Amino acid sequence: MVLVRLSLLLLATSAALVGAALVAPVRLKLRWFADGAPSGFALVLTLLWGLGRFRLVRLGRRRRATVLLVGRRVAWRRRRRPTPPSRHPRRARAPLSPGRVAGGEGAAWWRERELVLRWLRRLPALLDRLARTARFEPVALRLRFGLGDPAETGIVYGAFWALLGPALSRIPFRDLSVEGDWLNATFASSGRLCVWARPGAPLLAMACFVLGGPWLRTLRAVRAAKKANLQHGGKGRKAGDTE
Repeated sequence: MVLVRLSLLLLATSAALVGAALVAPVRLKLRWFADGAPSGFALVLTLLWGLGRFRLVRLGRRRRATVLLVGRRVAWRRRRRPTPPSRHPRRARAPLSPGRVAGGEGAAWWRERELVLRWLRRLPALLDRLARTARFEPVALRLRFGLGDPAETGIVYGAFWALLGPALSRIPFRDLSVEGDWLNATFASSGRLCVWARPGAPLLAMACFVLGGPWLRTLRAVRAAKKANLQHGGKGRKAGDTE
């Protein structure tokens, strides 16, 4: 009888903690810059009305993480375990050629292009719903990109506004600049984002997006693509061995 009561108490406590984590507002603050120099970002995540805070700063290859619980710093360091040397040397992978893509995973996904387009049509509605579940402070975003070809850059530029335009219209921007470099292959971005949200609402939106789409057919397509990739990769390795 005592074990049953303890089990019920433990379940009730776990449910209360999960419910509080889903209902409590989460504040995410992010700043980043990537413009050819050593890129970096600073991320601050505040949980449970300020009781927990996680901070991550990265500049180039240098990274520093800090965890605070009830105002006290928690010693937290990720240990890197040395990887033992492998007894069997790895074979060099064959270069990814257009023929290999056409006969493997690329061909499988090309046959399911209608499925991919169905998910892409549902993506703007998901982004719009996610934007409505959050409360944004004035956002700053500067983006400049180019693919080296004016036609390809124009396609990506149009797809960017077609997919993200409805969601961006609900976000208050202090500074918004999206430019295309029509002659050079480049990418530069910088910005500031601060958003408040309750985790339950975005999770519900994601669940509706996944369950409302052709998820069963997508799982079958993923399995078929992996199978086709393995089969075509095995044929490529056999051909390389015979040569």
